[in-house]
Amino acid sequence: MSVSAANKTNQTDKWNWAAETAAGGGAEIGKNDFLTLLITQMQHQDPLSPVKDQEFAAQLAQFSSLEAMQNLCSQFEQFAAANRWMTYLGQATGLIGKTVDLTVEEGTVSGVVEMVRLEDGHIKLVIDGKDYEIDQLLAVRP
Repeated sequence: MSVSAANKTNQTDKWNWAAETAAGGGAEIGKNDFLTLLITQMQHQDPLSPVKDQEFAAQLAQFSSLEAMQNLCSQFEQFAAANRWMTYLGQATGLIGKTVDLTVEEGTVSGVVEMVRLEDGHIKLVIDGKDYEIDQLLAVRP
């Protein structure tokens, strides 16, 4: 195999890896990876035909887009988590005044939910002055 054919194969493998990564088939490329790749490209460019300003600007724009997308994903994940938390809390407060059945080590406990308490990030139902995890809920009766 000639050197140019080997380089072409190596380049194709790199693009396949990038395509797999973009499709979720491999590791994620982060901001630092992108910057490392850009710096490496700048260091190893051919001095007789350097990267044109337009190409460099396009790569920086891609980097900015990548960073913006990562920030948006992070904010969306925080929003989704807060939304789930509020949904669970809303459902739990809807149980106040209702008779519920809960599973406990001894069997089943029934009682009226007096209040909902948040403790260490867990939603607790208070029945007869005792806290129960909401995960112990079996049934809700009118």
